[in-house]
Amino acid sequence: MRIDLNSSLLFWMEYFAEEHRLQLAFHSGEVYDYFDVPPAIPSELLAASSKGRYFNLNIRDRFPTLRLHDFLRNLNNACCPTVGTLSGIGPPACGSECRAKSCTQLVG
Repeated sequence: MRIDLNSSLLFWMEYFAEEHRLQLAFHSGEVYDYFDVPPAIPSELLAASSKGRYFNLNIRDRFPTLRLHDFLRNLNNACCPTVGTLSGIGPPACGSECRAKSCTQLVG
């Protein structure tokens, strides 16, 4: 379940307990997966008075990481139905104003 975070750095988080995977979205638009994350980390992040500080001290550079894409940054620039297949992130709404780009630009 995706949880919105009250943070100037972090937009939302989702923890996949069976995979020990933490997914974080940043207000910059970047989305990252962190692997081998113990269950205590997301709980402590939620409880932290400063989520950005907690992230910098306890998550950043401490777990294997995969940058998924600049999803939020590209919402207004592209439509790509296959984006919805990435970690449950839904595709942007496509309309006549959509300026289609290749999916590699969304996930690259």
